[in-house]
Amino acid sequence: VVFAKQDVAIGLVGIGDGVAAGAGDVLDHAALGAALDGIDTVVSSIGMDRGSDFPWARIRVPTDIHSKTTAFLTESMTDRGIGRFVLVSAHGVGDSWSQVSFPVRALISSSSIGVAYADLGRAEQVL
Repeated sequence: VVFAKQDVAIGLVGIGDGVAAGAGDVLDHAALGAALDGIDTVVSSIGMDRGSDFPWARIRVPTDIHSKTTAFLTESMTDRGIGRFVLVSAHGVGDSWSQVSFPVRALISSSSIGVAYADLGRAEQVL
């Protein structure tokens, strides 16, 4: 099951054998939990919607969306016996921060991208 926002899920019809598209809000725990029924692997690639590609654009979702969703997913997975979880994070989050060049670190640290990176770091700690 690919679980996505309604406008994204519409484009996912027929994405592949054995894969179904579901639409909803990842913050709706009932809908997200129902999407986990009967699966064996979860891949989380949630984005922190900034409304545009401008690095300083206003964030339009809760700033803890990665960590809260990861915590909910891992708890729900345990309840259902699902053992595989993949979190799509970013280079520079957590242990890889020291590998990021100074100009990129400055951009991340001074923009709303840094908010997403901080929350992805918290999500990685959940695992």
